[in-house]
Amino acid sequence: MAPFKTNLKLAHQGLVLVSIPLVFELVFVLSLSGLQHQTEIEAARLSRSKDILTEVNILASLFYEAVTTNITAAAGKTAALNNRFDDVVKRIRDHLGALHSLTGGERNQTAAMMRFERTVDRTLRLLNQVHESVDKGAWQDINIEESQQLLSELVADLRVVSRKQTETQRESSENERKARRLVQQCVFAGVAVNVLLALALVVYFNKSTAARLKILMENTLKLGRRERLSPALIGTDELAHLDQTIHRMAEELELAIKKERAILDNASDVICSIDSLGNFTAVNPAATDVLGYEPNELIGKSSVRIVLPAALQSTERALNSIIQNKSTGTFENQMKHKDGRPIDTLWSAHWSEDEQQLFCVIHDISASKEMLRVKQQFVSTLSHDLRAPLSSLKVMHASLIKGVYGQVPEAASAKLQSANLELVRLIALINDLLEIEKMESGKLEMEIRDVLIQSVFDQTANAIGASAEEAGIELVINPCDAVIKADERRLVQVMVNLVGNAVKFSTSGKSVVLIACRQDLHLKVEVKDFGRGIPESKLSAIFDRFGQVESADATEKGGTGLGLAICKAIVEQLGGEIGVRSKLDSGSIFWFTVPLS
Repeated sequence: MAPFKTNLKLAHQGLVLVSIPLVFELVFVLSLSGLQHQTEIEAARLSRSKDILTEVNILASLFYEAVTTNITAAAGKTAALNNRFDDVVKRIRDHLGALHSLTGGERNQTAAMMRFERTVDRTLRLLNQVHESVDKGAWQDINIEESQQLLSELVADLRVVSRKQTETQRESSENERKARRLVQQCVFAGVAVNVLLALALVVYFNKSTAARLKILMENTLKLGRRERLSPALIGTDELAHLDQTIHRMAEELELAIKKERAILDNASDVICSIDSLGNFTAVNPAATDVLGYEPNELIGKSSVRIVLPAALQSTERALNSIIQNKSTGTFENQMKHKDGRPIDTLWSAHWSEDEQQLFCVIHDISASKEMLRVKQQFVSTLSHDLRAPLSSLKVMHASLIKGVYGQVPEAASAKLQSANLELVRLIALINDLLEIEKMESGKLEMEIRDVLIQSVFDQTANAIGASAEEAGIELVINPCDAVIKADERRLVQVMVNLVGNAVKFSTSGKSVVLIACRQDLHLKVEVKDFGRGIPESKLSAIFDRFGQVESADATEKGGTGLGLAICKAIVEQLGGEIGVRSKLDSGSIFWFTVPLS
């Protein structure tokens, strides 16, 4: 079944749930109030009718008493009878007034009451006349026929009034019963409608909110479990927007997982997870290329099973340390390929407390280890098998040139001198390579002490002065009395290299300037020339090994291309920085910093 669609906001739905019962209750209360009011009106009519009947009966008895009093007075005149008669007449008038008040609002009673009141007045006047005639003893003045006629009319009017009040009582009682029955029916109907309305609202709320909330919660749980979500809710309300957002999150999460899986599947390093017992729980496909094992061959197996026995103890110790410290660490070991050959690997491991697993990246460093061994063998070859014979050959050339073994022809002497220069350059290259190797392996010894920078400048001037004068370059040194922390011999080596390059690449008649200035806790030294400059494209690689501005510089200007790389290594080992600023055809400024004492 398709999800219920609603365009109502949650606030509007709440308003519907509140307003519908409220409107119904208001209509129900108003209807009930109207019926109750009608019931009260009928009850008041019934009560008034009863009061009218009571007054009519009282008036009838009072007239009877008045007639009786007159008859008694005719038998024996007394003052008490006169007073009694007056009292009866007064009471008749009082009750007649009360009766008039009770029937004043009854339209169907007005004509009868007016007739009845006229009859009462005539009867009262007749009774007064009879009473006066009896009191005077003038019996002949009493009109017996008129008295009988008036009394008959009075009795007839009393009957009419009584009959009308009886009918009114019967009608009011019936109306009151009907009104009460309607009230009961209205109450029962209101309760029934209220129940049905409540059920309808429950169904509506269940479809519009509760059912949609259930789908929303299910989709949230499915998102966490990475299960397929139920169809998105339709509509423009908040729940639909939230569910649609969850679907977008699921799509983005799925895309991210696919990207992550693609990275893991295509990574060249082995990426795996290991539980606290040391067993593989997940391995990426790179294990096949690096270790020779399919991932399913490793999952569930001990991770140290494929570690060479010589590295087993150190590997277990490193893994246990990372797990116990809940930390991250790196270590090297040798693992065994499926075909039996050893593999040099570098492990990067991280312990996840939440997952209770180690997440590891195993990098194959066999090639770099082999390169290191080749490099060390090459350095050993340079040091022992090349430099010593070349040095001996250089001495032999020098002896031949000097004629130690006899006079050498002039043509042969020129060749020997050229060969000797090549030997000097080759030995310098070997020395630079050995020096670079020492620096990279951390074997370069430094004698750090307080050094006066002016002393470094003076030694540099002594070393470069002759060649600068020969090239027609003026060496300008700005005096500085700063004291630095450095190895003086190595710092002179840096200065000689930088100033020598500045002289080498400057035009005759120009100058090379040495400047030193304090910058916070360091001294900044600049070597400024006015030569051809360095192209911007070459600046980033100028301190690399064998870096040359022009390919012909090594032949035309001499040098091995390792000088600036050596300068960089020395300055950085002294705790400073080195750099260059240059523009083509505008000269260059090589600078470096060293810590102040």
